[in-house]
Amino acid sequence: MNKTVVYSVGIIALAAIACFSVYILGNRFAITNAGEGRIYKIDRMTGKSTLILQNREIPVVENKPKNESDDEKAIRLAKSSHTLKTGLYAPSNEQEIHSRMREMRGSLKIIGWEADRVDDQTFLVKYVFETAGGQRAYHFEVNTLADIVRNIDGDPGLEAKYGISR
Repeated sequence: MNKTVVYSVGIIALAAIACFSVYILGNRFAITNAGEGRIYKIDRMTGKSTLILQNREIPVVENKPKNESDDEKAIRLAKSSHTLKTGLYAPSNEQEIHSRMREMRGSLKIIGWEADRVDDQTFLVKYVFETAGGQRAYHFEVNTLADIVRNIDGDPGLEAKYGISR
């Protein structure tokens, strides 16, 4: 009797897995109305999107900056990296800077992002602002060839290399 129960449960489990697989494959695509007459077909397995226009399907590609200068790329990399705070859900550098600045008291004047070329592939990127105590900045070393961003503040070697005193 016990073998019969075990075999029956096993067959039911395999049947459930098979049915779930058929369901997943049958519901692979989602159709979404994005408004203004735009309809997208989204592949749930790959995450790729396709714009449906009349009887044509046009693949949607990522928006990558066109004609981006090296300075702009360095600033974009410094903004979007996660070097100020690390962890699984760490905010980008730009989000972390804005969060810290919201907590500041007194007068605050934003100067913004600046990039200075160090060599053919390295930039010193700064986010500069003024407080009552004077001008302050967050500093990053950005290698645009390898897309590497390092936080300079708090690293004695990098601070000495770029002449940054705290």
